[in-house]
Amino acid sequence: EIFHSLSPFRNLEKNEAGLQLWLRVQVRHKNAVELQRLDSVAFDYYFVQCKYDFVADLFPNVERDDQLRLACLDIAITQKTYNVDIDSVFKQGLDQFVPNSLLSQYKKAEVKKVLHASLRNFAGLRAEACKVHYVELLEASPNFSSQGFVATKEVTGGHGKSAQEPVELWVSPNHGIVQIAVHSG
Repeated sequence: EIFHSLSPFRNLEKNEAGLQLWLRVQVRHKNAVELQRLDSVAFDYYFVQCKYDFVADLFPNVERDDQLRLACLDIAITQKTYNVDIDSVFKQGLDQFVPNSLLSQYKKAEVKKVLHASLRNFAGLRAEACKVHYVELLEASPNFSSQGFVATKEVTGGHGKSAQEPVELWVSPNHGIVQIAVHSG
């Protein structure tokens, strides 16, 4: 499936009426435990959104060990929620739990072995606690909840001449507005 963001100012055309649309809220609660306590439905929605973004490789700077922890937590949640064993979960496919960037670097058997061995770390936790750990671990990622934009920057060169230069900007709740790269044309 491919998901696209729609501008709030864009009207849908009649031929787009059959599209399945999802509401996406890009607001981050300051405390995952508090959100779960105050509104468990909102927390579950937030968890699903975080999980989708992680598996879709929207957070490329998540460390390998953290990626494996996130996958383990997700598998533990699935096991505890549906009361299934690890083999049943693995039959669903690793791509539901692990981003392709990690799967492309290692053999599936190797990833399964590491996940299987690491799952005992979460054996004593309930599914709700695993969800909180998942969200907290992902929120600690440097580019979590960030949005990238390409903008134009005016640069004054030699002899007082100015030029327009495209730059990549990131807006992040952790770091504010950050200039990532200058794109030379």
